[in-house]
Amino acid sequence: YFHWIGKKNKWGQIYLTRNCTFEPHTSFHTDWVNTCLKEIDTAFFWKKPAIIISHRASYIGSISQKNQDNGLLKLRALLQSIIKMA
Repeated sequence: YFHWIGKKNKWGQIYLTRNCTFEPHTSFHTDWVNTCLKEIDTAFFWKKPAIIISHRASYIGSISQKNQDNGLLKLRALLQSIIKMA
C-alpha cells in the first residue's frame, strides 16, 4: 500500500511517512549529513515536514566504538546544520 504524508486511514489516523534517511552505521564512506540535508531541503521545498528515519544501530557502541563515535559525531553535525537552516 502507498501512504503519503497526511493521508488518513479509515479510523482518521494520519500517516506520517519518513522522507529523509540518516543511517551512518550502514556506510562510513557516505556523506550522510549532506544527503539527509538535501532530503530535508526537498521536503521543505514541497511544504512537507521532514521526517527522518534513523535506527539506534547508528549510535550504539556494542557494534564497535568506532560505530558509536562516528554515528554521534555525524548526528551532532546534522542537528547543528538543521538549526542553521532555521
